Order: sequence, then C-alpha cells, then structure tokens
Amino acid sequence: MSGKSKFKIPRALLEPSAARAVEEAAARGGRIGAACSGGADSVCALMWAASALRGREKNLFVLHFNHRERAAADSDAAFVGGLARSLGAEFVLGAAESAPERISEDALRKMRLAFFASKSAELGLSAIVQGHNSGDVAETLVMRLMRGSGGEGMSAPRPLSHFRGALFARPLLRMSKAEIKKILSAAKAEWREDETNSSPDFLRNRLRAEIVPAIDALCPGEFAKSALRSRALFQEDSDFAERVFGREIAAANPRLELSGSGNPPRELFIPREFASDPAFLRRAAAKLLSLNSLAGKTRSGCADSFVAAAVSGGAARVCVGEGLEMFFDGSIVGLEKPEPLPGWEIVLKSGRNALPGGRVLRVEKVSLTKARFESIINGENDDSARAYIDLSATGGLAGGALVARSRRDGDRYPPLGSRSPKKLKEIFNAKKIPARKRKSAFVVCNLRGDILWSPGLPPSELFKAAGSRSVIELTCEKF
Repeated sequence: MSGKSKFKIPRALLEPSAARAVEEAAARGGRIGAACSGGADSVCALMWAASALRGREKNLFVLHFNHRERAAADSDAAFVGGLARSLGAEFVLGAAESAPERISEDALRKMRLAFFASKSAELGLSAIVQGHNSGDVAETLVMRLMRGSGGEGMSAPRPLSHFRGALFARPLLRMSKAEIKKILSAAKAEWREDETNSSPDFLRNRLRAEIVPAIDALCPGEFAKSALRSRALFQEDSDFAERVFGREIAAANPRLELSGSGNPPRELFIPREFASDPAFLRRAAAKLLSLNSLAGKTRSGCADSFVAAAVSGGAARVCVGEGLEMFFDGSIVGLEKPEPLPGWEIVLKSGRNALPGGRVLRVEKVSLTKARFESIINGENDDSARAYIDLSATGGLAGGALVARSRRDGDRYPPLGSRSPKKLKEIFNAKKIPARKRKSAFVVCNLRGDILWSPGLPPSELFKAAGSRSVIELTCEKF
C-alpha cells in the first residue's frame, strides 16, 4: 500500500488493554487475525495490526466475510485481498452460500462472528483485531438502552471479548471516525465506503444519522466521551459482580465443572444468603443457560418473570427451549425436561378443587351485579383465568355436574362468538398460547361431555352467561 510506512497511531489514542494484548501476543510469535470489511475502521485496525507485528507479516491473517448481500460485495472482497497482499499477509476469505433473502443486522453479524471464530480455531490465532470506534460505543449504548440491557449488555463493545474460544481485540475504541480517516489519509491509505451504512433500513444507521447527533447537540462533543466512560463503568461493575458470583457459586457447587468443559451441569445450588437476591438468581440462571448452550434462547421478559417469581415466592418455572424448563425450588436453579401429565379426570365440587400440576380450580355459584353482568355479555371479561357459565350447563350445579379433565386429541367446542365448533389446537394457535401451556391444558365439561371452558381460552358460545345474572364462576389459579 502506498505510504504504509507513514502509518502511525499516537499511543494515547489506542485502547490500552486491547493494544497490549495484541502486542504481547505478537511479541510471543503468536498469529494475529484482522477482521477487515474494507471500510475505514477495519482498514485502520488492519494496518495497526501489521505495525504491531513488527515485520512478522507471515503471522498476520486478514479475515474477510462476503455476505453476498450487496452488488459491491465481490469488489470489496477483491479490495481487501489486494490490501492483504500489499501488507505481506495471508488473505482468508469466507462467503455466504447464497444471497440472503432478508437482510438482518443481527443475522449478518452472527454469520461473520461464526466465520471468525471458526478460522481462529483452524489457524490458531492468538487474537482477532476489529475496528470498532467511539461512535460504535455511543450507538451501542443507545441500542442496549432501548432493549433494556443490564450491566453486561451496556458494557459492549468491550476492548477484549471472547466468542466460541476466539479472542477479539478492539484497539480503536477510543478513536472517532474522523480521527481514523485523518490517520488513513495522512498515510495515503485507501478504503471502501459501504452504501448500506446510510440506509434507513438498519436501526444502527438511523441512530447514527438521527438520534446520536440529536443527543450530541445537547452537549456538543461530550456524548462520545460520556459513552466511553459509561461503557467502562458498566464493565467495572459487571466484572466485579461476576467475580463475586463466580466465587460464591463455585463454593456452593464444589464438585461441578463450571468452566464450560465436559458435561454441563443441569443444577446449581444457590447459597442460602442469596436465595432471594434477584441479581444473584439472574446470574445463576444465565450461567446455567450458557453452560448448556441455551444462552440467547430465552426472552428477557421470561427471565424477568422467572426472577420475580423466584424472589417473591421461592419457586419459579419457565420454558427455555429445546423441550426444557428452568426451575427454582428455593435452593436450586435447574434444568429439566418435564414429564407429560398422564390423562386424568376429576369430578368437581363447589369451592376449591386441587388439580394435577399444582393448579387449583374454584367453582362458585354467584349473582352478578347488573353492570358486571353487562360487561361480561359484552365480551369484556378476561377469560385467561376466569370464566362465567350459564347455570343451564350444569343443572344448577348439582353434585357431580361438572368435570375437569386433561385435553384429548380431537377436543373441540364453539368458542365465544363462534357458531361452529373448533379444535382446541386451532384456538390455541389463534390465541398464540405458548407450547408449555398447551401441554398442561385441561378442559371443564358438563356430564354430557360438552366442553364449557379451557383456561386461557374463551368459554363456550353454547353455555355463555346470557339469560340470568346467577351464573357459575370458574377461576383457575397457577395456569
């Protein structure tokens, strides 16, 4: 590359821990990878990596992944290949099998990272240098705030991070895009401009073009610095909490392998003093999911519900994917595959009825106020846990008039507002009932076998409360 001998980044601009990790690895004769898209940031990171190797360019590997999502993608790959050759480095090219049907920021990122991690293992790389800058830190901070991230999420992108055994180093985190381009221009270095960086189709681009400038306008020149400081503080707090958690969880589980090698544990014992600590329980749940390769498969809302239930009641259970449930019983956070409930049938009595699976169904004859009755017949009742049935369905609630049983293949009834019967499966799909609830669903029937209600679904159109304000109230708990 023309002018490459003039390339120099002032030491004060580099992120010290990332720069030191790469330089020490290079001094030991380690192999260094540089992830390069051809853009200014990654070109600058690549040239810095080449300078860090101090003439040992044979140990430099330029990694480029062609997503095939842009018309210029092949030209970008050719440009990076030429740049690698000019530096005396080995060019390592990866590519998607075909152009993606739908372009997603997250999907493209995952494809790149998988390629980088694979090549790191294959080539024995000590580190992979990436070109994230201070603008990326500010944008990521806003994105993570929008998603409700915790301390770990808010500390991204870190100077050093691991993914599938690969070490990623980001020495340019303290530098702005303008500083990077100024240094490249001084070295007469070339780079590629990605036209999709200005496309409003991607959230990060919209933040870069609209939100970050608006925030920066409120405190000119300060937001990028503040974002860098906040990121570092979040990392400090997160790392400290992780060290304390790691020490305590290891002491409580001395016989378990918690490093991620070997067979992953399915249970973690929780120290008594942390059994109601939400931060500790959240980390324990995250640790268990990570050890079992389930991280990222549970929505944040499910994690919040799990922790809230564990703290308030000492017991919690949530579906985490792959047919597994995570539970907390007051002393253990664990994973298990729930056994399907066998078929069952129970004759209901007035009052409280215990059902399999720890559920309770209350059956009461009640007289509704006029206002409440009108709200029910107008469809304003929440049917997820309570339903009102006409007395005609039950023979006045005589003994043995109602039965609760497990659902069966072919179960069907006309839900409220429908004249024709529908299969429970169809109604579940329409209501988007989670799979874990479908498996344990049950129905309430009269002696003729007519389905009156299934908790979570509307009551039967045939037996809806309509003629009299004296009705049967069915209330399900812990569904």
